This record gives sequence, structure tokens and C-alpha cells, in this order.
Amino acid sequence: MPLKYKIFSSIVMVVAAFIVLVNIAVSTMVDRLVEEQAVATMDRAVVATERYEHQRQQLLTSIAQLTANSSYLRGVLVESYRNNALPTINPLKLTRSSYAPLLLIINSEAELLFDNQNAQSVGDDLSLLPGVNAALRGVNYTGYWNFEGRIYQVSVVPSKVSDTTVGAVISGYQMATPEHMKTMEQVTGVSTFFLQNDRVTRLENNALPLVHIVAQIRTQGMPALKTNSGYPVSFVNIHGNKYYLLFLPLSQPDTDIVLIHAADPAETSIGPIRNITIISSTITLGLGILVSWLLAMRISRPVKQLTDAARVFGDGNLNYRVKLDSDDEIGRLANAFNNMANDLQIQEEKAIDLAYRDTLTNLPNRRHFNEQLNRLVRLARQENRQIALLFIDLDNFKRINDSLGHSAGDELLRQLSERLAAIIRSSDYISWSVDRNAKVQISRLGGDEFTVIIDRIRDAQCVSAIVTRVRAVFNEPFDLNGHQVTMTASIGISMAPQDGVDSESLMKHADSAMYAAKQSNNAKVQFFAPEMEAKEIRLLKLESDIHRAIKQQQFSVHYQPFVDLKNNRIIGAEALVRWYHPKNGIIYPDQFIEHVEKLGVIVELGDFVLLSACKQFAAWRRAGFDLEKLSVNVSSLQLQHPKFLERFRHILQFTGLPAHCIEIEITESVLVGDAKRTIRLFRELQSMGVRIAIDDFGTGYSSLNYLKQYPINVLKIDKSFIAEIIDASPNSGLVSAIIAMAQSLRLDIVAEGVENDWHVHYLQQKQVNIVQGYFYSKPLPPQDFEQLLETPNLPKHKAVATH
Repeated sequence: MPLKYKIFSSIVMVVAAFIVLVNIAVSTMVDRLVEEQAVATMDRAVVATERYEHQRQQLLTSIAQLTANSSYLRGVLVESYRNNALPTINPLKLTRSSYAPLLLIINSEAELLFDNQNAQSVGDDLSLLPGVNAALRGVNYTGYWNFEGRIYQVSVVPSKVSDTTVGAVISGYQMATPEHMKTMEQVTGVSTFFLQNDRVTRLENNALPLVHIVAQIRTQGMPALKTNSGYPVSFVNIHGNKYYLLFLPLSQPDTDIVLIHAADPAETSIGPIRNITIISSTITLGLGILVSWLLAMRISRPVKQLTDAARVFGDGNLNYRVKLDSDDEIGRLANAFNNMANDLQIQEEKAIDLAYRDTLTNLPNRRHFNEQLNRLVRLARQENRQIALLFIDLDNFKRINDSLGHSAGDELLRQLSERLAAIIRSSDYISWSVDRNAKVQISRLGGDEFTVIIDRIRDAQCVSAIVTRVRAVFNEPFDLNGHQVTMTASIGISMAPQDGVDSESLMKHADSAMYAAKQSNNAKVQFFAPEMEAKEIRLLKLESDIHRAIKQQQFSVHYQPFVDLKNNRIIGAEALVRWYHPKNGIIYPDQFIEHVEKLGVIVELGDFVLLSACKQFAAWRRAGFDLEKLSVNVSSLQLQHPKFLERFRHILQFTGLPAHCIEIEITESVLVGDAKRTIRLFRELQSMGVRIAIDDFGTGYSSLNYLKQYPINVLKIDKSFIAEIIDASPNSGLVSAIIAMAQSLRLDIVAEGVENDWHVHYLQQKQVNIVQGYFYSKPLPPQDFEQLLETPNLPKHKAVATH
């Protein structure tokens, strides 16, 4: 705001304030003069009223004497009525009184039947006579009576004459005349009322508006002044007029004389001056307020806009902007405010994007997914529509990170996200072909887990169409830094409302369906079914039992012999873990090892198996059994443990078993991990004398390149290939190829799953000399295996005819 506006506004406000102060001073002076005149008037009225009260007191003494004669007079009244003669009053029977009593006989209709004076003096309508109605009810009455311009103090004493008539003795005296009171008002300038039990008796027909409300003035009046005689004077404003009031109590209970002064002579002369002052002050003040308001609005409006903007920003709305076309300080402040708002909005959008978007794949993240799923499930429930949730988990994604590195795994996730995002861009086509209202939303939960929400679907056909497109993204291999990698995924599907009415149950059921798809040998897509939930409950119980089994040592080690076909002799054994469940009996590794790894207790269980097997094998060797090798399965998680070598050396030292007796069996999945670290670990083990064997060869991901790259000693042919060896079978040719490859790489060969003479015959022909299988023995507990070692002759195969 410019300085000149500020100076002008200040001058206007000072002048207006000065005029207001002058007006207040003049008004105060006028009010004080008026009040002083009113008090002087009230003092004169009090003196005159007190003089009148003295006269009234003398009259009250007389009326009291007259009232004392009421018993005698009632008797005279009744006697006169019965004799139909004028009553005779004996003055000697009466107490001294200056006023003659009035004796009346009245019927129930308030009609005069008899009086001891003149009926015309009373009037024809006796119901107007105070006390007559009371007399008819048999009640005494004392009060005032305004009759023909005169005020009487009356005392009515009823006396029953017959069943239909009543007698009344009325004794009274004249209190004052209107002329007397009017003269006093003319002299004092004060109107006078009688107030008895808050009822007003007016001495004259005065038109003052107070006559109807004077009974309420006692509580409404505001005491402010006092007369010279000490009586409080109140004032009240009625219909814009100011009245001064004084209540002068009389000797009679509940009776006051009210003095009212309505005249204000001072205002006649001083009033116009004060009115002019008030009008000019009001105009000046109004102009000052108007000018100041206009100037203030010039400042306050933009300030209010800035304040409103700050409040709106505080509520989280950053879209508000201050619109000011000004070059002054406030305008520059508004521009700075808008620039700050723009910056904050940009930062907020970035923060929201970071909070709701996965930084690696640029897809919506878990938080965004949870909020969207909650919202869509709620809307689906309200609008009675269906939605579907796809839970996608990549198969064996870990081997990508382990073999090609985490950067390759991230690149795979990025490429997959781009392919999945294309489904959204083409979802209009997908939806149009099945259900034009369907909407697709894809999110990455983390790791290798993705979700797809399909909203507004009509039936499962719409879901199947989109699932087909999702699976199609895996048809083409992914190019990871020159490596062509083919991936598959397991997909679990749950639908609302049939599979759940809330997001939590819908997610849980889709997860259960995904695990069912992953465990299935054929189907990679599974819709949720109620039995899957029961299976999940069983798995939870299984995992709980595993923890308990570790603590209670419910695991034991069985041994299956290695047989040398050259001399039909046991040369060693493979250590195989068994779980002795207290309720379910023996549980085999394929039913719990995966869950042991998932629970993170595989290292503890692996150490137990290695320690138990080494300890038992060393004991057999000390007992004289000629055993050459002990084969122990080792998980990839055990090999990745940073202290594996340290723990392994400690077990060998503790049991006293030579390292060259140990053969560590690994699965092919170990070979797709960190190649350099794995090779270094294998060479260190081999330097100790330990041999490395690949178990279940042909069922995993190994290639000839892996066999050449890693320092492997033994190749074990999986029992699934051996089981199908028959004459001229294609699998026979595959086994022959595996054997030829291993022999060319100078690897020792062990055949698993040998169960009949044909297997033995075939393997002997292929010069595979070390075998194991049920043809010789199933895995046995230590005591049974020891008995097998003591058996002199093992089963020999019979000659097999070949074609």
C-alpha cells in the first residue's frame, strides 16, 4: 500500500475519533442536567405525597374504628330485614367514628334488596362495587372504591341472612378527589399511581403508556439516582421515551404510591444541539469508516487471499493459486507464493510417484496395489459386480540372479514389466472382444511377484482371455546382455465375490492358487478352489511341526548302499534324512525339504545329517568294515553359508573321518549360482580330498558347458531315466548318451534307481560299475545297514535275454 494512502486513512480516523469524543462529552453533560432537574422534581413530589400520606393515616384510624363495629351492625342488618323495617342504630353501641356505615342486603344475582340509606347512592349494578362478589362468596374484603369521582377506602363484612340472600356491612371513607391529585401533579410535574399487590389504581384518566405496565417497572427499572430524602429513583425507556420512577411505600402492606416523571425540559433547549452533534459525528465517522474500509480492503483482500491459500495448502490441496495483478510488495509476495506452490506441487507429484510406483519397473508398487484392490473390492461389493486377481510368480528366478548376476535379474524384470504394461495398452482390444467394460491394472509387489487386477468382468471367459495374453509375454526369450533366457511363470487366480469379499482373503486365495500352479507338473495356471485353502492350512501345520522336529530331534539318518558291479560288493553308502513324525510316522525328504529351506533351518538340519553320517561312517570303518565313500546331500543354501567350510572341517575333525571318504552331492541348481564363488569352493573342497557329485543329472538346468566349467568328479544318473530302460527304448538311448558324455569328460558314473536284472545287465554293458537301488537294498537305519554289511552275499542279477 502506498504511503499517501496510509497517511490519509490515519487523518480520517483521527478526525472521526475526535468528533465522537465531543459528542460523548456533550451527551453526558445534557444527561446530567436532565437528571438533576428530574431529581429536584421528584423531591417536590415526595414532600407533597408524604403530606397526603399523613392525612391518609388519620383516615385509616377512623376506618379501623368503624370496622370494629361490624358485628353489631350485622345483627342490626339481619333484624331490620326480617322485620321489613329500617334498622335502628344505637350510637352507644358504636365505637367512635366519623363515617356512617352502609348496610346492604343482596341476593345471589348481586341485586340490591335493602339498604339503610339511599339505594341511588350506590347505583344499580352492585357487581361493580368492590367486595360484593367477595361477600356473595362469604369472604371479607378490604380495598379501594372509585365511586362517582371519589376514592373510598372500604371494608366489606358479609353476613348470611337466608339461603338466597346475604347481608354486607360496608364501612368507608373518602380518601381524595381527582381534583386534589391533579393539583398536586400540576404543582410537582409528577404523575401518581396507587400500586397494591402489583395492581394499579389510577387517580385520574391519564394517557401515559405506563398505566398498563407500571406493575412491571419495579423489576425493569434501573436504579441510578437518589433524591435528597434518600429514595432511589429509577428510569426506564418505553417506546423511545425516558421515564423517571420512584416507589414510595405506604404504611399499608403491599401498597405503594408510584411517582412517575416524564417531562424533560432540559432536552427542549439542549436537545437540538446534541442532535446536530450526533448527526455530524455519525456522518463523519461513517465517512471515516468507509474510506478506511476501502483502503483496508485494498490491503486485506490480497492478504486474505494469501491466508486462504496457506490454509488450502495446509489441507493438502496444492492446486490453489493466488490471482493478483499488482506490482507492489503484496503482488511480489503473491508471485513468490505461486512459484513456491508450483515447486511444492512438482515435489508432491514426485513423492507420490515414488510412494506408489516401483522404481525398477515403473509399474505400480505394493502400496498402490493394496489401495486399488481395497477400493475395487469395496466397489464390486456395492455395485454387485465381479473382479479377478492374478498372482504371477516367476519360476526359478533365483537362478538368473545366481548365474548371471542381479543386474541381469533386474533387466529381466524391466523387460517383463514392459511386456506386461503392453497388456494394459491393448486391454481395450482384449476387453472389447470379451467384455467392453473390463479394465486391467498390473502391479509389481516386489521380487519376482506381479499382480493383475481385472475389474468389471462378466465371467471367467474374460479372465481366461487376459491370462492367455499374460502367458504370451513369456513365449519370446529375454535378451540379458547377450544371453537368451526363456522364463516361465506360475499364475494363481481368485475372483470376487465367490473367492472372497475382502482384499485380504482375495490376495490369500490367489497366492494359494499360485503355489498350487507352481507345484503342478503340467498346469501353470490355477483358479482358486476351497481345497487349496485346506492345503495351505496343512502346510502351515507342517512348517510348525518342522520347527518342533528340529528342537525335539525327530530327524534321523538312513543309509542306502553303493554296490560295485565288478565284484558285487558294498563300497559305501548315501546318507538320506528321514523324519519320524510322532503322529504321521516316517516322512520322506521330498515332502519337507522344500519347506525346511523356506523356513531357513536347512543349515541346521544339514549340519545334523553331516555330523550324524560322518560319525556313523567313521564308527563302521573302525569296526573293520571296508567302506570307501560316504555320499551326503548338501543344499545350495548350505554351500552359500559363509562358514560352510569352517563347519565342515570342524565335523571332520570331531568325527575323525578322512576327507577323501566324503562325497558331497549337489543338485544341478547349484551350478547356476555364483559361478566364481562355487568353483572356488569346489576346488577348496577337492584340495582336502572331498569329491563333488552332481545328483539327479538330466532333470534340472545343467548343460555340457556347466560340466566342463565346474570341477565335478561324479555324475549320478537320475532314477527316472534308469526306471524306463528297456530294450530299444528311446530312454535307453538317452542314458547311453549321458554315459558317453560323462565318460568322455572322465567323470565317474553312479546309476540311481536300479531295481531289476535288466537294469544291472544294461549298466554292466555300458561299463557303469557303481549303482544303488532297491534291487540291493532300500535306505536302512544304522543297525539294519550294519546287518546288511555283515551279509556275505548280495543279490546277483540273472541273465537277461536281449533282442
